[in-house]
Amino acid sequence: EQSHYSLEKSVDILGIGRRNLRKIATDERFHLRLDELRREIERDLAEGNIPVCVAGAAGATSTGIVDPLAELADIAREYKIWFHVDGAYGGALALSEKHRAKLRGIERADSVTIDPHKWLFVPFAAGAVLLKDGGRVLRDAFDITPEYLSEERGGADVVFDFFRYGQLGTRRFNALKVWMALKTLGVRGYAEIIDRQIELTHYFAARLDELVPFTRAGEIETAVCCFRFTPSESSALTHAEQDALQRALQQRVEQSGEAWLSTTVLHGRRALRVNINSFLTERRHIDDLLELLRREGRELMKQK
Repeated sequence: EQSHYSLEKSVDILGIGRRNLRKIATDERFHLRLDELRREIERDLAEGNIPVCVAGAAGATSTGIVDPLAELADIAREYKIWFHVDGAYGGALALSEKHRAKLRGIERADSVTIDPHKWLFVPFAAGAVLLKDGGRVLRDAFDITPEYLSEERGGADVVFDFFRYGQLGTRRFNALKVWMALKTLGVRGYAEIIDRQIELTHYFAARLDELVPFTRAGEIETAVCCFRFTPSESSALTHAEQDALQRALQQRVEQSGEAWLSTTVLHGRRALRVNINSFLTERRHIDDLLELLRREGRELMKQK
């Protein structure tokens, strides 16, 4: 239910089709429901379908939550299904001694995606997929030998013909900027920034709880906080009108030029979403954002 849209694109590219993609319901905290997953697997098996992959989130895009990865690994092993973890955002938690336990179970995944251009602050584009026995698996899937690129030419670099390991042929040297970022910050540097951003997110959430016209939606697990603008006047509005109120406030904040935040949909309802993802963000910026939300919310309701 909280899966990234790339999964829909992926089943299209593979020819599996979206009708064979099962989006599993989440609980009130937006974690994947294990009972629903097991129910869907059993139903598919009973209907003669073959489940091929279970995908869990390590830092879902909308909420930042981390699914119960260890339990998902157990289910995947029980049914002999490939276990994938979408760690495009939250995979960076592995660099933090304080927070890496949230990823418990990710080490049992068959594949993990991670985007250094997200929580590792590398310029676009920098995405990666990690696989157990990746060299063999990827080469078995994608290897091809054009007449003009025979491995018989020799040389120690033949093994680095990366077109043999994926869909792309010619590719840019994206690994260079990832390597340079790691050399610059190091594991300790990344850990300090990630820990600080999560602390700032908790600070934002705590301050938000003190602002009467706002209500939090969900918990803080990474550096994402979702909430709704809920002034007393909104209780008389329909759900559609309340959702429109969230969009209106987001647009006012964006058009102010002072800050940017997004909206998302959680259990069918529109919510505001803040992701602290700049290593330059300080507590004073959080205070400024809260004041901006309060001010623009007040002005919005005056116009209503």
